[in-house]
Amino acid sequence: MVTFLLYMTVYLAILGQAVLDVIHLTSALIVSLRYYSKIPPALKLHLFCHWIVVILAGIYLIFVLNAATSNDFYFMTAMYAVPMAAACYFVYVANAIYKFYNPTKTIVL
Repeated sequence: MVTFLLYMTVYLAILGQAVLDVIHLTSALIVSLRYYSKIPPALKLHLFCHWIVVILAGIYLIFVLNAATSNDFYFMTAMYAVPMAAACYFVYVANAIYKFYNPTKTIVL
């Protein structure tokens, strides 16, 4: 709900996205450092793919921000869609890791 309210204005959406990206990357780093050696290979692959997506999203963001003739579509995808997609994928991976450690519990998202 908070994210929806932030996206009602462009300025607050950019600020909110920056905060959410910091939280996303911090939690992904903690999960990677703490649990990578303990999870099965399938989850390791998902976590590795997540970091590839994050790195490519960062490169795309730098490219779009440095492009002299960037238009609104590329800017909006670089600022909103790509980071949000990476964060959604991380939620999936984190949920799978949680289910690995707690097979009898379920998470309601």
